[in-house]
Amino acid sequence: MLRCSFFPICLFLLGCGGGSDGLPPTQTLVVTLDGKPGARLNLQLVSDAGPVGSGTTGEDGRVSIRGPKDQPIPPGTYSVIVTDAGEAEDNPMAPQKRTASRVPASYGKKSATPVKITIEAGKMEYAVELKSK
Repeated sequence: MLRCSFFPICLFLLGCGGGSDGLPPTQTLVVTLDGKPGARLNLQLVSDAGPVGSGTTGEDGRVSIRGPKDQPIPPGTYSVIVTDAGEAEDNPMAPQKRTASRVPASYGKKSATPVKITIEAGKMEYAVELKSK
């Protein structure tokens, strides 16, 4: 009886592979700010219909983004909204310090951001170059 109970689980696991549409499960953005890794930046990809994915860059300026419900982001051109996530604080209980943003305010507005990205089927990594001024 025990042997039979594993059979449905095996079938379930075999049927849970990736899609055959050629899209990767995540798209990785490699962000630079004035030619250096854009660490601790919040990025949001936005289409005409609304947000499709978001994430925060690590110290290396990289962020992996998935779409809604952990689906790949569909091919298309998106506005990239960028805001400064601020300095990392070792003590989460310490008062947060407000510092000047490292990115222009226009990057934080869908209607004003000059940053665009075109997601292509099968492409997994994209460079995003930002300027602080």
